[in-house]
Amino acid sequence: MGRMVLNRVLVAIPLILASTLLIFLAVSVAGDPLDRYRQPNVPQSTLDAKARELGLDEPLLERYWHWITGALQGDFGLNARGVPVGEELLHRSLVSFRLVAIAILIAIVVAVLVGFFSAVHRGRPLDRVLTMVTVLLLTAPEFWIAVVSKQAAIKVNEAAGSTVIATIGDSTPGVAGMAWSTRMSDYAAHLVLPTIVLVLAVFPVWALYQRSAMLEVIDSDYITMARAKGLPRTRVMFRHGLRNALMPLITMIALRLPWVIGGLVVVESVFGWRGLGTLLVEGVQKQDTNTVLAFLLLSAVLITLLNLAADIVHRILDPRMTHD
Repeated sequence: MGRMVLNRVLVAIPLILASTLLIFLAVSVAGDPLDRYRQPNVPQSTLDAKARELGLDEPLLERYWHWITGALQGDFGLNARGVPVGEELLHRSLVSFRLVAIAILIAIVVAVLVGFFSAVHRGRPLDRVLTMVTVLLLTAPEFWIAVVSKQAAIKVNEAAGSTVIATIGDSTPGVAGMAWSTRMSDYAAHLVLPTIVLVLAVFPVWALYQRSAMLEVIDSDYITMARAKGLPRTRVMFRHGLRNALMPLITMIALRLPWVIGGLVVVESVFGWRGLGTLLVEGVQKQDTNTVLAFLLLSAVLITLLNLAADIVHRILDPRMTHD
């Protein structure tokens, strides 16, 4: 196990470095950070000074070297407001993490259960209903799901005459100075609706893939042999079938993680969360190069680490994997 992890890390390091170079080149040519300073009354000397301040007067590869060496030390430069990007990134990451972590865990559980019971009841009414609902959610745009859910929650609040379901922001203004229990309760209240929306947007693909993997396992020879030996059907399906059907799903989850980040951008924008998703949107709108670069670098590192975690879990579930 230790050798496998070391090999994966050694492979991941050059991949991350290569991705940072591509990210830097793509963001650098996508727009001019000086555009927001170009006004009729702004002299060229001021623009030249700003270019030197931002390092835009240096060759592209030299700028990349300064950026990546600074990023490795936790220095991502300043954003458009003159605030260190690292501080903003840390704060926004903590906000988004509680949403993404909970949503992914719930989505995995829902996907496994839906895929499992749909496959076990293949061709029966339960299978048809679960498959139909999953496909409908799969075809529904994430933005539409978020907007419809928010509007429904607003109507519920209006009917109740009070805020039953929080629909805006990641917390109530001023809650940071309150008691710990009050803060946790407030965070939980604001988590409910965005979490539901993100789960609905993420789990359908995983559920359909889990159903397909489970069907393949059910039709395998070793399941037929276990049933022929007289083992209880429930034990065969859960202990032998589900465990083997989970392994392909783990790979699919790792491959779909970039879509989770995309869903995060949509959900945070609709519900007004001050997390990583809205940080990216603000960075793109303001042509804030350092902010966009920091977000993309963090995403690349997280996806790489989560893929490594998927490899480890895959190895634990399948003891036969003794070679890399």
